[in-house]
Amino acid sequence: MNIKELIEKGNYTIILDTNVLLNIYRSFPVFSDFALNCLNMVYEHIVIPATVFLEYRKHYRSEFSKMEKRIKESSKETEKQIDVARRKIIKSCDVFEHLEFTNIDELKNDLNEKLDAVKKAFDDFFEDRPVFELIQHSWNGIDHLLILIDEVKAAGRVMNLLTQEEIYDWSEDGEKRYKNKIPPGFEDAKNKYGVRKYSDFFIWREIIRYAKTQKKNIIFVTDDTKVDWWETIDGLKQFHPKLIEEFANTGQSIIPMTSKDFYKDVSDNYGIVKSDAIDIALRITENEFYRMVNDRVFESIEDELIYHFQDYIVDETAHIGSEGLEDLEITDYKFTEAHQTGRLDNTIVYNFKYSVQIEGVSYEYMGRDDDTKEVILSEGRDHTFEGNIVVQIERETEIYYDFEDDDSFDNSIIIDGNIEELNFSDRMEQEGEFGYCPDCGVPLNLDNEMGGFCTECAQNH
Repeated sequence: MNIKELIEKGNYTIILDTNVLLNIYRSFPVFSDFALNCLNMVYEHIVIPATVFLEYRKHYRSEFSKMEKRIKESSKETEKQIDVARRKIIKSCDVFEHLEFTNIDELKNDLNEKLDAVKKAFDDFFEDRPVFELIQHSWNGIDHLLILIDEVKAAGRVMNLLTQEEIYDWSEDGEKRYKNKIPPGFEDAKNKYGVRKYSDFFIWREIIRYAKTQKKNIIFVTDDTKVDWWETIDGLKQFHPKLIEEFANTGQSIIPMTSKDFYKDVSDNYGIVKSDAIDIALRITENEFYRMVNDRVFESIEDELIYHFQDYIVDETAHIGSEGLEDLEITDYKFTEAHQTGRLDNTIVYNFKYSVQIEGVSYEYMGRDDDTKEVILSEGRDHTFEGNIVVQIERETEIYYDFEDDDSFDNSIIIDGNIEELNFSDRMEQEGEFGYCPDCGVPLNLDNEMGGFCTECAQNH
């Protein structure tokens, strides 16, 4: 694809979704600059739906403030690490005091002086540099994205605001579509309320109306990859077929793409220089993200799966003893698929699906010993279970495209499980065994027709 040729020769207009704009604030600084350069390069061909413009104006201040706050907090975190290191280093000297080494106080003072020098060097570094200079940000406290959007509006390329009548009529239409799972936007019905839950549908209606009335082909850039915009077919994410079909009624063409694909195409065809960090970020696809984090996601729910295992198995087909399962062990697991299921402001929700194999032992209650009153249990039943679980995680997109240090998996939960018993076997009935010898405890063999034969005692029982 060549965006430059499309807009110069193919009568294409670029339409941006709200998330594309807000993600510029959430990206790491060098990427924010890069994205802004790309938008400036194609500025004259950008058109903004009215719903996108209003959503952007509602949230841009808080996102811009978060950008500044992140950097300031990073400096505090470094100071904190210096203090932690100081306590550990000085504390380590206590060992030498217990061993009655001499001049330990002198060593502690010398170490403290050196750590003070480290802290001063850090403080001086921050004091001499404004926060935006420190992060190599060309914005210098000025919101250049806001300026760009205002210039688009001044040029008359923000679509007309919806009338109250349109909002009412489109909301009614949206409600009907959502009930029938007609895209886009039906996933937002889960976590948005009022008119706000129809914002995706409003944007879509605005795009269709613009393409039809202006006779323009559309490049639609969105970072919303939920199933109400995209479908995964044969492992490939494709724009929802129902949306393609609906747009065809305009008589125009639409090319949907994520912001990463968009920025890569613009930078390649307009000669915008990319640093190595940007090049890596652009190559990290959603599937790559799933590949990078799926093991960490599973590790985060292993304990829950073991402790609450019986919540996820099919009881009707299992042969679990009356005393429940013990000694559970996850013997194998495999990541099968993942997809984005929702988004609310900065929070993206994903579902990860895994196939699992788990082994365990169950016991039957056999009564109590007449003399000791201790509980008597059966010898045990070995079980193997197989099935699927679905894990939900929520990821705060404070720094978009940054997955390496993501700690969002602390809030992961298992939301579905369908695990069935694959096989089971009673230990008393395993091949070659018929109970245990009452004298020496060795398993009895079925080699003798008269009963179990103990090879240790050489007697039948």
